[in-house]
Amino acid sequence: EVKSDILGNSRQVWVYLPPGYAQNPDRHYPVLYAMDGQNVFEKGTAFQGQEWHMDEAAQRAMQAGTMREAIIVAVSNGGAQRIEEYSPKADPEYGGGGAEKFAQFLSQELKPMIDGAYRSETAPESTAILGSSMGGLVSLYMGLAHSNTFGLIGALSPSLWFAEKDMISSWKDHPPAQKPAKVWLDMGDNESPSDKDHNGVPDTLDNTRALRDVMAAQGQPGLMYHEFPGATHSEASWANRIQDVLQALLPPA
Repeated sequence: EVKSDILGNSRQVWVYLPPGYAQNPDRHYPVLYAMDGQNVFEKGTAFQGQEWHMDEAAQRAMQAGTMREAIIVAVSNGGAQRIEEYSPKADPEYGGGGAEKFAQFLSQELKPMIDGAYRSETAPESTAILGSSMGGLVSLYMGLAHSNTFGLIGALSPSLWFAEKDMISSWKDHPPAQKPAKVWLDMGDNESPSDKDHNGVPDTLDNTRALRDVMAAQGQPGLMYHEFPGATHSEASWANRIQDVLQALLPPA
């Protein structure tokens, strides 16, 4: 249980330690912070009982040598405050806009706690943040505004529609002063039927393609863009590809 003075609330945090952690007391490890943390490790706490199996996926990849051994910190969302904490700007219908305070919680309270308790590599290129939907949106915000702390960004099915597509225009008009080392951006092609411009492409795909194009035009290093046929906006779909995401963000040295 982690208390935040910045946010004025508390939340559960789970920490996964890699297979060789205890056997290598002099070794330090990259750290990945996972949003909506109650969904990533445990069926009992996950939304509708559908977990991501991120610990099993990481264990497989690390033991196979396809991923660097890393510490994973699963940070549960704020419940009723989830939209507030995960959105950089308020949406006309849903409100929000508190992502900067959440970023301060991560960088000024939680990260120093993790770095003090565990043998972590602290550089931005060794510090990842990852999430889906609104969790993907706040992960993109961290890459935009706090890439000096979080240099590896994983955005699965990000809610780019939120606040009238503010994340796309923010990245275009105010690109990060220090670009993240890597960005994973993805979307399934069966996440939403909405096609407001009637171009035969779901709006969700139009949005991620637009952000991809902005990043590519800016020369974003380590940009990895993927579309997944048949994938829906669901924990099950994110679980299906989480090992690929982990391996891409933290490949073996």
